[in-house]
Formats: sequence, structure tokens, C-alpha cells
Amino acid sequence: LMTGSEYIKSTGKEAITKLCRCLWTEYQVSQLLSILEAQLKSTNWRRRLNVSTSLVMLIRCTQYRLTDEQHEVVEKLVWKLMKDKHTEVRENFDLVVALVRYTKSRKLIKEYIKKFMKFTRSKKSHIKHAGVIGFASLAISRPKQMPEWIPSVFHVLKRFELAKAPISTTVTNCFSQFRKAHMQNQDDWIEQTKNLSSEDRELLGDCRPSLSYFV
Repeated sequence: LMTGSEYIKSTGKEAITKLCRCLWTEYQVSQLLSILEAQLKSTNWRRRLNVSTSLVMLIRCTQYRLTDEQHEVVEKLVWKLMKDKHTEVRENFDLVVALVRYTKSRKLIKEYIKKFMKFTRSKKSHIKHAGVIGFASLAISRPKQMPEWIPSVFHVLKRFELAKAPISTTVTNCFSQFRKAHMQNQDDWIEQTKNLSSEDRELLGDCRPSLSYFV
């Protein structure tokens, strides 16, 4: 049986899911985004985490229907959530994955790689972590596909494999998800990587979860 707080959380998530599945008008989507922007200013990190969850659902349910202005608002919300000082709020791969799958951001990958690279160079640990989360999200955003930018993403992730947690944990989690999505079938893997250089194939093949992740 669920406790009272667990029931409230479960009911809240179910309500958000149903709301986001509605066919909202352009005006209503803008209003929803305004509410999320306001909630993101909360000092309560759980509220900010709820913004992240809600935004992912909203992006998925408005596939390719955001106006340019709405897309700009969504991007700004994603960057703010990625750079949140609370680890639990930052660590949501689904945010960037949804952004680059279901919006015009699908065509902005090279621009995002530059942005995430800039994040990784920050002296602030939570901003650096945001950059690694960005790269990790890109790495798992194309199941069963191998875009030409994937090797460059993994070159960056390998640099942070032995960094302090939570950065190293993010990398390990990414490697685990990537292997599940791409390497379970050897024939599919061979087909996906046939156009890669031997160096890049070796790099991707070497990206495996470390033991520390499972201890």
C-alpha cells in the first residue's frame, strides 16, 4: 500500500500526464510554459524537478507543433534545469532527449555540442556536470541509429569517465543505456557502425559501465 505522500505524488504525475496529452491550442501551450517558468523560480528543488518532468511530457505531446517563440522558451527552461544546483533536478536525460527528438532542435545538434562543450569548461561543478549531462543525453537520443556526430560525443564523455561523482556516474549510466540500445544484437551493431572508422568503432566498443556503478 502507498503512503499518503506516495499517493499524492502518484496522483500528481498521473494528472500531469493526462493534462499534457490534451490537444492544447497555441495559446494554452504558451500559458502552460508561463506556469512552468514561474514554478522554476521556486526555492523548493522538488518543485523544480516537477517542472522538469512536466516539460518532458509537454514536449513529447506537442511534437513539432511549438511555435518559434515557444521553442525558444522551452530551450531556456531546459538550459536552466540542466544547470540547476540540485543534482536530482539536473540529472534528467529525458529533457534533452525529448528536445532533440520532438522539436526543431533535431536540426541543431552541432550548435548544442558547442554549447555543452562550453558548459564542460566551466569551473563551477554543477555547470560542468550540465555539459556532461548534455553530451550523455545526445549519446542516447538516437536508439538504433549512428549519426555522424556520435563519435565526437563519446570522445568528450570518455574524458570524464573517471571524474568525481556525480559526473562519473552520469557517464557510466550513459554508457549502460547506450550499450542496451545499440549492442544487444551483434548484427545490428555491425550494420550501425559499418561507416565508422576502426578507431571510432573501438572507442564506442570500449564505452562500458565500470564496476563501481554496480557496487
